[in-house]
Amino acid sequence: MIKIANSIQKPAKGTKGIIILTFNNQYVFRVYKENHTFIDYDILHCDLDVTIDSDDATFYEFEDGTAALDHSYEVYHGNMEEGEEHHSDKGYEVGTEEGYNEFVKQRNKKND
Repeated sequence: MIKIANSIQKPAKGTKGIIILTFNNQYVFRVYKENHTFIDYDILHCDLDVTIDSDDATFYEFEDGTAALDHSYEVYHGNMEEGEEHHSDKGYEVGTEEGYNEFVKQRNKKND
């Protein structure tokens, strides 16, 4: 490790972590330690190679030309019990394709 400008540098190559959206609406790279503590690293790297290793990660390409990487809506659908209704506080039904489409529309409006 090298000490530069009050910091310690160490190679990140091969480190397993999770990209997390914090409550401050900021993405960080979270690395868990063996004792279940973690370090959140601000992402400053401008062109980092990433390989997605999550089974429920899904790419969505919309007719308007926008695209998104998100959880599969089926993840929520698979966790619901038969006949149970699940509506979000925004009024769309969770765990259905139509509900997910409405969720994406509302989220995109909020981000405009």
